[in-house]
Amino acid sequence: MSTRDQILEIAYRAFAEKGYNHTSMGAIAEELGITRPALYYHFSSKEDLLLATYEMIDPLINVSADEALGCTEPAEFKQASAALIASITSNLRNDEQRARFVATVESTSGQIPAITESAQAQYDETCAIFATALEHGKAIGAVSADMDIDAAKQYLASSSTASATSCSATARST
Repeated sequence: MSTRDQILEIAYRAFAEKGYNHTSMGAIAEELGITRPALYYHFSSKEDLLLATYEMIDPLINVSADEALGCTEPAEFKQASAALIASITSNLRNDEQRARFVATVESTSGQIPAITESAQAQYDETCAIFATALEHGKAIGAVSADMDIDAAKQYLASSSTASATSCSATARST
């Protein structure tokens, strides 16, 4: 594992356990056994480190609508669509450390605009994935021809986001 990847793993754990304000660059460097200048070589600030850590856990990594897009039968499409939704949301529900990290990100989003921008980009990408799949579903008759694709994609993307939010709310209360 590269030094950068090791830093991200330690930062992920530290931010999840201690929150943003109680995590220090010095402690991360010390745990890894490197100097602070070496840490700053990889990440110019704690904000940059938080953002890189957030992007590392993007729930859309390795998610594709290709299986749903390859379907030609409505029943097959419905199964592939359920699998698509599960692939986006499943890891958000099962990892307490992830939930705590997301809670940290949510609590700092007002302080760090890049976090808000990254979250919006993830939401937009989720909408695009769902819209593409739903349009295909319409074309093969698996989805109602009068379905409002825009409203449906926003609902599905918001539901995916709600999975992360409810998980982080649970983490904050424990």
